[in-house]
Amino acid sequence: MARSFLFLLPCIALMAVSCRHTPTAEEQDTIDAILNARRHASLGAWQGKNMNGLEATSYASHLTTLVLPPHAQLKMKHVRQPDGRHILRVTAKGKDLFCGSAVPLTRDGYFLTAAHNLESADQLILLLPAENDTAGKAFARLVWKGQWQKDGPDLALLHAPLHPLVTATIADPVCLRRRTPVMASGYSGNRPVQGGGLILRLGRMKSTDGGPRWRRLSHNAPLAAGDSGGPLLGDDGRLLGINTGFYSPWALPFGYRWIPGYQGVATAPDPAGIQSLIDQDRLSLLPARMAKKKS
Repeated sequence: MARSFLFLLPCIALMAVSCRHTPTAEEQDTIDAILNARRHASLGAWQGKNMNGLEATSYASHLTTLVLPPHAQLKMKHVRQPDGRHILRVTAKGKDLFCGSAVPLTRDGYFLTAAHNLESADQLILLLPAENDTAGKAFARLVWKGQWQKDGPDLALLHAPLHPLVTATIADPVCLRRRTPVMASGYSGNRPVQGGGLILRLGRMKSTDGGPRWRRLSHNAPLAAGDSGGPLLGDDGRLLGINTGFYSPWALPFGYRWIPGYQGVATAPDPAGIQSLIDQDRLSLLPARMAKKKS
């Protein structure tokens, strides 16, 4: 039976990994409820902070785009608050529905997301607030995808004919440091929600054939299903990584009310490599754009 994605927690979205078993749907519901309940308290250190002229959580919301499969049945409400905040509330229904998140990088519609968000659909719908106080909606085209199932980066670059309100600046992953404060954002409900934490571990830099250099990192900001592909931001507002999952190294004891050893996982790309992919794609589109202008 079709239900709002607010209550659908599919396996394509973030999955906790136990050394004993993969969580059942009921266990995943409980895991997500526990982690979502942690979000408000985790943001204490971010109260009163601003990013690029906006309150920190508002800025993170503006950088969070909703990703849905093309068959989703949508109801959208976009509200601009008196303080300038844009809030997009979405309810979606459909068979085998999944939801994820993405991050706008450029004004002409390039977005980063998690590669595993693309596994259940050939095309994706991207939704984000638009400047005319309506919801921007468009089908996304895949530009590049990392081979995440073969120990590559869980990253994908998309393009859609959308003009985001704000865009992210990617931080140099070589300069990341442990204990750096971070804020995660994603569509784990019918609107973007955030959680705060610290970077716990940093993997080594890796190279990708035909793609950017990258590294994995772990953090303790609470994540839940639907946050895959959403931004992990530093306190200066730069994009430190794309959230791709979370795990606990032990099975959940005591009726699944405690998640020991929780760690969120993100992939941090090299900004020069991502920019190169964008530049190459723009060049490939020039002939078609010139022909359209002549016609």
